[in-house]
Amino acid sequence: MDVKLRQFEHSDLEAMLKLIWDTIDVCYRPVYSAEAITHWEDEHNETEILKDAAEGIILIAELDGRMIATGTLLAEQIKRVYVDSALQGKGLGKLIMTELENKAKDNGINEICLYASIPAKKFYDAIGYNTYSEAFIEVKGKRLDYYNMNKEL
Repeated sequence: MDVKLRQFEHSDLEAMLKLIWDTIDVCYRPVYSAEAITHWEDEHNETEILKDAAEGIILIAELDGRMIATGTLLAEQIKRVYVDSALQGKGLGKLIMTELENKAKDNGINEICLYASIPAKKFYDAIGYNTYSEAFIEVKGKRLDYYNMNKEL
């Protein structure tokens, strides 16, 4: 697979939102309530993405000019890592994570943290992240469970 990795540009916003929301819909629906799905989709919005782009680093992975994965580094936190559901398991998430970790190291960061969904936890375990706590928030009377994870760089 000839994947191109590059930095986010403002013109990527619409494609990025579609990638994130489509991935949430496919990967989270078997595990989370409809309320949790809506919460995640609402949380990943234009304002938050543009704010993160201004304050941190957003990477985009493309294949044949199509956005297939993304991830964000904001200080010592990695967030918003999503891979097209049809292409998961092909190393794209690891590619994004490795590059984000390298950028964190370049910025003098020794430990990185993230919040992992139930479906994503196995992936983060496999690339060396440690769960330091289980957590949840209540969304319209339903639990949204997730994991607090970290890794020394």
